[in-house]
Amino acid sequence: MQHKIKNYIAKLAKDKNINDEDLKKLTQELTGKNESKEWTKDDASKIIQELKNYQK
Repeated sequence: MQHKIKNYIAKLAKDKNINDEDLKKLTQELTGKNESKEWTKDDASKIIQELKNYQK
């Protein structure tokens, strides 16, 4: 399941024109974790919600 969540988050970021580096910074700010494999379901939910609301 982790792989599907990571892919979904990557797709959301791409749709919002967020590059990999900015996505990594955003996820670190939201979760305090460096690696996606450390994310909990709650972390993933926070990231997804933030990306859905993201405006450049």
